[in-house]
Amino acid sequence: MKKLALFAFSLIFVLPSVAFGATGDRLKQADPTKLQNLGASMVDKRVTTITKYDSALAKTKYISEPTLTAIRGELNKITSELSSLKAKIMNETDIPTLRADVKSIVTNYRVYQVFLPQSAGIVAVDRMRAYSTKLDEVSTKIGAKADEVEGQGKDVSEVRSLLSSATANIASGKTSTDAALEKFNGMSVSNPEGARTLRIDGRSSLQTARTNFSSARVSLRDAVQKLKQLVGTTQ
Repeated sequence: MKKLALFAFSLIFVLPSVAFGATGDRLKQADPTKLQNLGASMVDKRVTTITKYDSALAKTKYISEPTLTAIRGELNKITSELSSLKAKIMNETDIPTLRADVKSIVTNYRVYQVFLPQSAGIVAVDRMRAYSTKLDEVSTKIGAKADEVEGQGKDVSEVRSLLSSATANIASGKTSTDAALEKFNGMSVSNPEGARTLRIDGRSSLQTARTNFSSARVSLRDAVQKLKQLVGTTQ
């Protein structure tokens, strides 16, 4: 879980926007072998990164099956397409065609700018939603225990207040995760600059959700401690 979290963090928060300038300069050369090697290197780097992320996803137990299946399916699809493109490049000798094919590795896939950050963002939302479900379950159990203790004549008003605070924070966190998912889903390979803005907005929503859920967890913890105190007191 920690390895996946760190890798996903790097994809959402750390990966820079990869400029096409340096690659564009190398595309100007007229040696087909050099263009082929450039294309092969670019594909290999992207496939290696995708494979590493896919391996991390496959080992985690903290992603829902539908999300895991969908994300891994996309990873496999892009890997397959890039591998096919590499094979085409290695068998191509026409300079204009080679230049267009090598350029398409960036423009048609945006692996670093869009695809992987988007996938990591969706996974982060999924994991956070799972966490919110756990918080809901804990809140329900605490509420049931509060009812039981109240039935014994104890004053559980403080517990109720803490539960209300937790419920409000959980609800706010869910709203933020929904907003984050909308941003990540809106990222498009055809609009890398727009995708960058959406990624930043999605990241901000995730940070807000994380803060909300953390506050909810603290309230639930305090509610449990208060209940323990009440149970330990005599009437």
